Amino acid sequence: MKAKHLLTKPSNINTTTSNTAFNNIINTTPTTTTTTTTTSSSTTTTTTSTSTITITTTFTTTSPTTTTTATTTTTTTINYNNYYYKYYYYFYYYYYYYYYYYYYYYYYYYYYYYYYYYYYYYYYYYYYYYYYYYYYYYYYYYYYYYYYYYYYYYYYYYYYYYYYYYYYYYSFYRASDKGRIFVITNYFQVRYVFILKSCRTIRNYKIKLRILFLHRFVSIFIEFFSLIKDLFGAYIKWLSGLINKAHFFQ
Repeated sequence: MKAKHLLTKPSNINTTTSNTAFNNIINTTPTTTTTTTTTSSSTTTTTTSTSTITITTTFTTTSPTTTTTATTTTTTTINYNNYYYKYYYYFYYYYYYYYYYYYYYYYYYYYYYYYYYYYYYYYYYYYYYYYYYYYYYYYYYYYYYYYYYYYYYYYYYYYYYYYYYYYYYYSFYRASDKGRIFVITNYFQVRYVFILKSCRTIRNYKIKLRILFLHRFVSIFIEFFSLIKDLFGAYIKWLSGLINKAHFFQ
């Protein structure tokens, strides 16, 4: 009924024109849609273009007026493929690389420090060993020298004692009223010269001989005490070296 009513010719419109106008009104509105998709490794771009043509016919008393309007709508959608994941991945990779570089630098610094410490320890150990060896060698040499000197001195003491005893008695029997000279050595140097005055009796001779022996005994005691003092000082020095080494390695 509606279509029949629309096809009824109005009284003020001629037939030819009205048929064309009615045909334009009846035509459907054409719509064209175009979709373009572009995909890359990081993004997917989708472009949708929709074109719509609208035809509007206006009737007047003389002739109909037809207005055609074309409308195009374009929609572009960009999808970033794994954007957050890749951003996180790159950030993590950069952080890992920085951490690895920092760790490598720290390891190199630690290795350098360890090498320096090892070298210093080796140098200190070598110095300590050399010092200990030198001290031991010096102590051994000094002990050997002292022992040899003591033996030599002891031998010469008895030699001089015997010689003095013999010379005194020889002098006593030869000329008891004359003074005699007796020489005793210390460190192979002449230090003590005793001038023994004339002894007319055996008793005076024994007294002077005892005095001479006492003097020699005191001299030996003083030398032995000096050796003990030197050894004690060397021990204190060695002990202080060990204490300093213990403080160093702490």
